[in-house]
Amino acid sequence: MPMRTTITALSVSALVFATGCSNWGGAGKGIGPIGSGAPRPTPEPADLVRYMNREAAKVRTLSCQDLDIDVKDKGILVPTVHGNMMCQKPRNFRLTGKAAGSPQLDFGSNDEQFWFWVKQGAPYLFHCKYTEFEKGVDMPFPFQPEWVVQALGMAEYGDVANYRVESKGNTIDLIEDSVLQGKPIKKITKFNADVVAAPKSQVLGYSMVDAAGKVICTATVNEVRQVQTADGEWATYPRKVMLDWPQDQMRLELTLDKVTLNQVLPAEQSARLFTRPNWPSIQNYDLARRVQVSPSSRVQPAGGYSQR
Repeated sequence: MPMRTTITALSVSALVFATGCSNWGGAGKGIGPIGSGAPRPTPEPADLVRYMNREAAKVRTLSCQDLDIDVKDKGILVPTVHGNMMCQKPRNFRLTGKAAGSPQLDFGSNDEQFWFWVKQGAPYLFHCKYTEFEKGVDMPFPFQPEWVVQALGMAEYGDVANYRVESKGNTIDLIEDSVLQGKPIKKITKFNADVVAAPKSQVLGYSMVDAAGKVICTATVNEVRQVQTADGEWATYPRKVMLDWPQDQMRLELTLDKVTLNQVLPAEQSARLFTRPNWPSIQNYDLARRVQVSPSSRVQPAGGYSQR
């Protein structure tokens, strides 16, 4: 598989697990019950932002011990990758995966930096500090770190003034103007206008669109589950998510099982889990400095990375 499509698909799959919220639960005006015939005026941005923030507040950590990633690259199915994932607000994230018992990928982040490694891509463990990323660096995939917890349904939405709403009949879009790698984009959260319950999702998906209206990537929530969190509250997580990168002709189906919400992580375990690995046989590649560091710590400038 070409490196760019491999990294695009697998890395962003780790970073854009979208969520759905099973019950509208009084998000505000404008949503009539299913089959009620009630008028459905367009809700205000404040209604939708309040709803998302209320649902996000229920989940502080998400641990998945049984994750399947089915990949279709240019119409060709790739063998399923099996893995596990842990996300802890605000930026702690780790996903690892294997195929036939062999490690295939490692994606992670902490408050300072993010990193990713794909076996079928270039022989590097790529990494970048958030401060450098925000300045704009050459990235091999469309990745915005803050979107990790947002797409997981764990992030709080910001100032209502930054959002607008568009009603599209059976769906409602909450739109935020944002920036990706210094370029303007739109982040869209799509809602079902009717009240639904698990396994159907109230949040149908997420997408990023560039200034020209071209879709960068989408995440469609096909199934959700409700579980009781470690502190006794009921919350929702996405069980089946379809991720699509139209420009790369890449599509992934993610299935999350054995999920625990709000698991308490001891400080020592958290520090170990969310620290960039240092493998003796794999070079590190600093995306901001465009520098490779060999396993022997020999630093060398890099003119670029291989696309295969």
